[in-house]
Amino acid sequence: MKDETSLIKEYFPDCSIEILDEKLCRIFVDVPAKERLWKALLLSFGDKVKVIGPESYNEQR
Repeated sequence: MKDETSLIKEYFPDCSIEILDEKLCRIFVDVPAKERLWKALLLSFGDKVKVIGPESYNEQR
């Protein structure tokens, strides 16, 4: 989790992070709807992240 969290903080410095336990956290990231680069970056984390919304992001995995 630490590596992924550090990368997300680097790419999304204004994100809000909620630590749930030592292996799990919830990160709130605003990704511009029409910006494919940010969506691709977020999805590049693969199974290390679970996208809660928008649901269409999960359909493209």
